[in-house]
Amino acid sequence: MRCVCASGRIYSLPPHTPVVPTSCHRHPCSSVYRPLKIQFGSTTDRNNFIIGFNKTRKTEPSISTIASKPRIQRDLTKEELAQLKEARKFCYDQNKLAQKSIYIVRDISYVSNPKPTPFRVA
Repeated sequence: MRCVCASGRIYSLPPHTPVVPTSCHRHPCSSVYRPLKIQFGSTTDRNNFIIGFNKTRKTEPSISTIASKPRIQRDLTKEELAQLKEARKFCYDQNKLAQKSIYIVRDISYVSNPKPTPFRVA
């Protein structure tokens, strides 16, 4: 399976992710890094693709060297987006106060970080 990233580079996913999307389109916006929406026939196919992409992203040089650092997430409802925003704000505020990353966002909620690192404000 071939995929095109935001920079236009084409790369192949490894054989352990043989999931074929049902449709694919770029969101129209003025950003250089326009989101690519990929739809699958089932939740299982979607989850397998996300797992395979995240494994490949860490090991495949053609992906790991892209300046924009491609990422993937499942499509969220408005309620889930609000929960994600709250979790990110909570983590940021608590980590800034503690000066280390004691909380991290996982999916749409926060969890304790078992290995806190110094907190840096970008």
